[in-house]
Parts: sequence; structure tokens; C-alpha cells
Amino acid sequence: MNAPRRPAGGNSGVQVRRYDLVDDLIALIGADGYLRLAEAMGGAMFYVPRSPGADHDLTRAIGADLAARVAEYYHGVEIVLPMGDYRRRAIQALAQTGGLSGDDIARQLRLPRSSVYAALKALKSGHGRPAAPADDDRQMALFSPR
Repeated sequence: MNAPRRPAGGNSGVQVRRYDLVDDLIALIGADGYLRLAEAMGGAMFYVPRSPGADHDLTRAIGADLAARVAEYYHGVEIVLPMGDYRRRAIQALAQTGGLSGDDIARQLRLPRSSVYAALKALKSGHGRPAAPADDDRQMALFSPR
């Protein structure tokens, strides 16, 4: 496992709002742990104490072992998790590790099989948008000067 990057500026009252934090958290607590954390606390700002107690939101969301792991790297930091695409990011992380089928990913993340396959298909095709051919002169470029 790649160690997550520590927040810039030390761990003293830093707010972390960046999308690469998602990748760091997935590397630290796994896709399933991240999915549980995002479902419980996505969009909300939460403070990571040095030692989260049993009654802390972080511990209630992902359990004492994973909360301790998060606290080891992010104590003293206020984290805001992105809400929007946390399921897709977890599916993407598991798909990139290789060796897991769509069914395996669905079981591991406790998601419907159809949702996983739809997300994988969208990831392969560039978020479900077909790429326009580069030499297609029938469509004017949106921001090109004429």
C-alpha cells in the first residue's frame, strides 16, 4: 500500500479539501472503509483528533481500527470529503488494483451488481460520453477563435 501524503503545512488546524485526499484515504483504509466514511460524513467538515474515542463520528462511521489509522496521518486536520462521486471513486480504486471482477467489487462494496457494471462502463468510456473524432469538421469547437 502506498502511504498517503500528509497534509501540507503540518497537522495544526489545517483544512483539507482536495480530491486527491480521496485517493489517499482509499489507500489508507481501503475502498470499503472509504465508502462507509463518505456515506456517513460526505460533504460535512470533521476534525480528526489524535485519538478518536468510541463516541467520535469517525469511529462510529468506520470502526476503531480504521479511525486510528486515519488519525495517525490526519490528526489535527479538518477534513471535508467530496459528496458527489464517492461510490464511483471506490469502484474505480478497486478496479485499478486488478484481479477483481465486477461481481467481486459489488460484493466487497455491498452495491448492486448493475450499479458497479454501469460505473465501470462509464469509466471505460470517459464517464459515459462518447469521444468525438478529432477530425470531424461538422462540429464547430466551442472555444476556438474563428
